[in-house]
Amino acid sequence: MKYPLVEYARRGTQGSERRLIFFDSAKESLGQEVIGPTRAAGGSYHPGFATEIPADELERARRVLQDIIQLSLAIADGLTSAKHPAAEVKVGR
Repeated sequence: MKYPLVEYARRGTQGSERRLIFFDSAKESLGQEVIGPTRAAGGSYHPGFATEIPADELERARRVLQDIIQLSLAIADGLTSAKHPAAEVKVGR
């Protein structure tokens, strides 16, 4: 099941588009998808996505995001797995 987490707008050379960041519980990963142009009316319903996220799925999404952040920080600091355990984090479960 895919659970919407954040909707945002991204400007491009040909106009702006609305994007959705979601948690895919089957893949235990985050993803994003273009959901339409910014000039179209928005809304909280996105076809193919759940309308609510249960607390346990939200916690799973939080853990995946935590792993991504830790890995990104380790890479940004130029650390190797020999120097820092966060560099060994696998994204997803």
